[in-house]
Amino acid sequence: PILARAAELGCGVNFSVYTDFKNGNEEHLLQPGQQQEIEVLVAELLAYKRKRRGVITNSDHYLEQMPRYTSGAMTEPCESGISTIHIDPTGGVRRCPDFPVDFHWKDWARYKPIDCNRCYYACRGEAQAPLRVDRIRDVMA
Repeated sequence: PILARAAELGCGVNFSVYTDFKNGNEEHLLQPGQQQEIEVLVAELLAYKRKRRGVITNSDHYLEQMPRYTSGAMTEPCESGISTIHIDPTGGVRRCPDFPVDFHWKDWARYKPIDCNRCYYACRGEAQAPLRVDRIRDVMA
């Protein structure tokens, strides 16, 4: 229903994996028994994207990596904050929306990869996505 409505409205949808990092609510965390469902869902999202670029705004790579994250196979350092940052209205900079402010934008300091696996938001997954032909198709859609 979300995709159909977004397409109808001419807007995009960005998907991410739920985490309790932001609010501490574990009720909606994915369970190990749901891994096959996740893989099927990702395959469906990728098939939809191939037919109708521009509605799902995630890169194919980001979606393809979701099952790796949910299965616990993603162990590489998080690169959030290296190519994208979050700046709040007061100028506070953070690498991730769920992290505390690190510094004011006037005191800029470059981030380095960190050992964090608490989420798979776009600030991590898209930052680590390679530039591929399918991403160019997304941008042009």
